[in-house]
Amino acid sequence: MTSPPSGPRGASVHPRVVLLSILCFWLVYFAIATIRAVIVGWPHQFEMLVARTIVTVASMAATYIVYLAVRPLAGRSLATNMTAIALLAIPASIAWSSINWMAFQQVSHIKEREKANRPIIIRTREDAERLREQADAAREAAQQIRDAAREAARQSREATRESQEAAADAAKAAREAIAKAREQGIRIEVPPIAPVAPEPPQPPQADEAMQHAMTIQVGRSGSGDDDDDDHLSLAGQLADQAFNGYFFFIAWGALFLALSYAAAVRNAEREAAGYRAAARDAELRALRYQVNPHFLFNTLNSLSSLVLKDHRDEAERMILNLATFFRTSLTADPTEDVLLSEEIHLQRLYLDIEAVRFPERLIVNIAIPPSLLTACVPCLILQPLVENAIKYGVSRAKQPVTVFIAAREDSHGLVLTVEDDGDPMADAQPTDGTGVGLKNVTDRLKARFGDAAACRYGPLVNGGFSATIFMPLIRHGC
Repeated sequence: MTSPPSGPRGASVHPRVVLLSILCFWLVYFAIATIRAVIVGWPHQFEMLVARTIVTVASMAATYIVYLAVRPLAGRSLATNMTAIALLAIPASIAWSSINWMAFQQVSHIKEREKANRPIIIRTREDAERLREQADAAREAAQQIRDAAREAARQSREATRESQEAAADAAKAAREAIAKAREQGIRIEVPPIAPVAPEPPQPPQADEAMQHAMTIQVGRSGSGDDDDDDHLSLAGQLADQAFNGYFFFIAWGALFLALSYAAAVRNAEREAAGYRAAARDAELRALRYQVNPHFLFNTLNSLSSLVLKDHRDEAERMILNLATFFRTSLTADPTEDVLLSEEIHLQRLYLDIEAVRFPERLIVNIAIPPSLLTACVPCLILQPLVENAIKYGVSRAKQPVTVFIAAREDSHGLVLTVEDDGDPMADAQPTDGTGVGLKNVTDRLKARFGDAAACRYGPLVNGGFSATIFMPLIRHGC
């Protein structure tokens, strides 16, 4: 014999509920992200709103795909469903991260262009200190470059002067050699030598332009307005966004499991309510069928007595009344309520049958307000009480006995009373509650109304017996 699954049996959430949960979940994300952007004061609100809308719609589609993959696991264990959602959330979060990066890429390009063109803005004292330190470092670097350039220029000038002196010495030696050669009668033709122009010094504007460029570059790189994502690689940005998306999909998976188990609980409660209703109907039918044989046996005993006494007219009248009574009572559903007027009509038929047995001793008094005739009561709920009044009050008395049936309304609901003023024997009083009739009434009231109804009974002070039913007042539904 296989054990039932530990998951929510039959826990299938209606697709409309799933779509509504996905829609509400991502709309909440959209609203929170938009409100946060407005409060923080991020630029390009419209462009970000369009990108966020694209991400939200794509996220809804990805979440629905996750639902389609998890739906076949309905009825499995909680661990199986949680594992499936945890695994399916990985590709969903990667897709969410990629879509998020692509949707906001245009906004990033706009920000980069603005960063390249915007001036340096100092917002805090820390920014000013940092910029001052960077400017000092830039000035020191520029000073070092200038010193190195001056030293190189000085060395170049010295080298030029030395070369000029060497050239002058060489020219002097050459002139002396030429003069000696001429004295010896040797003719030498020497072409004219052009003088070497000295290297012009570097203009000071170059140092200033280089210093200005370095200052601007340092100022831009240290502005402090760059986002943290700008320092991450593309893979790092996607991974960071994927972790955020994984949390979103896991959160929706938890919501989906909660909805699944809620649906399973509702199904179980609905089935249990059906079982309870079926059991109650079966119990009411059994109790109702218990009334009819009880009454039938008493009536047949009365008919037997009339036949033995050769009271044919009374027996015939009793048989006709009995047929009418059963025809009327058996056509009604034992599990449904009837109007109080119909219940009183059935009791009149019964009392007419008993009046044949006790023509001199039975007096009937019925007091029902017209406003309560439309009240709803369980069918034949008064029958056992009237039978007890006949059996223990009228049949054992030697003087006339009045059977009183009344109805009234109080703050708790409807009150029905059946009394007799007979003086039955003490051992015949059904005060212990073990009699068939009183137990039947108590059980039927409990099955129909629960603790909202009760039956109280006992002997009266001046003789006789009283039974009172307290039940909710229902005017519609019967």
